This record gives sequence, C-alpha cells and structure tokens, in this order.
Amino acid sequence: MKQVKILFFLWLPLIGYMMAIFFLSTQVPSKKIPFPFPFPNFFHIVEYLILALLMFRVVNGGFQEKIRVKTSALVACFSLIYAISDEFHQSFIPGRNADPWDVLADFAGIVVGLMVIFALQRRRKPSL
Repeated sequence: MKQVKILFFLWLPLIGYMMAIFFLSTQVPSKKIPFPFPFPNFFHIVEYLILALLMFRVVNGGFQEKIRVKTSALVACFSLIYAISDEFHQSFIPGRNADPWDVLADFAGIVVGLMVIFALQRRRKPSL
C-alpha cells in the first residue's frame, strides 16, 4: 500500500507536470500578445518554481522530512537538466527557438522554489 501512495502522491504529480511542460514547449504562439506580467520570463520562473517544489517532494519523500543540502542540490541539478533539455527540445519545433535567457529564468525559478521550501521549514516549530 505504501508503494501505491508513493506512486500516486509523489511521482504522478511530478511526471504529469513534466509532461505538461513538454507539451507546452511544442506549442507555437499564433501571435504576440501583450504580456501582463512584470517581465517576459515571469512564466518561466513560476513554471520551474513549481517543478522544483514537486521534484523536492519526490527526492525528499515529502515536505515533512528535514531539508538536506544534498537533496536541494539534487533537485537543482535535475530541474536544471530538465530546463536545458526543454530548451533543446524547443530548438526542433518550427517557430520556436532555444533561448539561454529562458534557462536562466528557469534556474531562477528553481532557486526561488528551494528558497520557499527553506523558508517554510524554518518557520516550522521544532517538535518537542
């Protein structure tokens, strides 16, 4: 039963989200629309912040366990590799291109995601 819980509650959200990123990377915008966010790469930051949170859940076994530097480094590396592979994938899509600035924005989102986890963990009260 524990294996089913691990699969459904940890792995499936991550895999589903990664598939959504992959699918969105194949979409070509039909026209440029005005961007309502503070800067064009805002979506990349949010997208990879969420990916880092989901990946952290899988690597750490949830949010309850103590955060370790090794775990955070693994999450950052795996998420960054996925960001780079996503941009590489986009280079093969007509109308899309690989942009190193997008990877930088993705990495910023990963770092912000890990910072959110650290901040939330620090706010927790230690159990007696």
